[in-house]
Amino acid sequence: MLFILKEFLNLARMIRKLFTIAFLLGSINAFSQDSKPDAPKPQPNINPADISAFDFTDPGDPLPDFLLKTLDGKLYTQNDFKNEANLFVMLFNPSCSHCQDQTKMLEKNIALFKKSKIVLVAKPVMSSYLPTFIKDMNTDSFPTITVGIDSLHLIHDVSLEQQLPQMNIYDKSRKLIKIYEGEMPIDSFKHYIQ
Repeated sequence: MLFILKEFLNLARMIRKLFTIAFLLGSINAFSQDSKPDAPKPQPNINPADISAFDFTDPGDPLPDFLLKTLDGKLYTQNDFKNEANLFVMLFNPSCSHCQDQTKMLEKNIALFKKSKIVLVAKPVMSSYLPTFIKDMNTDSFPTITVGIDSLHLIHDVSLEQQLPQMNIYDKSRKLIKIYEGEMPIDSFKHYIQ
């Protein structure tokens, strides 16, 4: 049963990629200028190996542009998290007990994060739950942790859409190293912490 579910999810991911390509091809056709309206439109030459360029969930993929808005109205982009260490981006739901437990585990082990930074990103529909989460988790007392609302479709771009919390780990060049789903013990990803 688990095998069938994994195959279905892989198929869904491939369909999403194909729809993205079809959309891009349609956009190119819609905006192309040609002096002869009846002349056949040249089709772009897309290499099937380039399909993964439209997905940000494979190892080596770059961290896409993002805009994170905190409760106090500050806006952060990926440039605000540049340093010579790995970046941990956790997609979460503030009302999810697994996400809360994962946050507590990160805070308990915060001493390990000497250089690595942690960014917790929630969907905009979760903004009303964020104040309680920040208060209960006391995340404001940890300068290594930034909590905010996704304001530029980051979750859509990097989510596997299977289980929360989802921890994406990026290297110092902000290329994806690994994605973990669900509540994970610190030993699972401790070797990535700097």
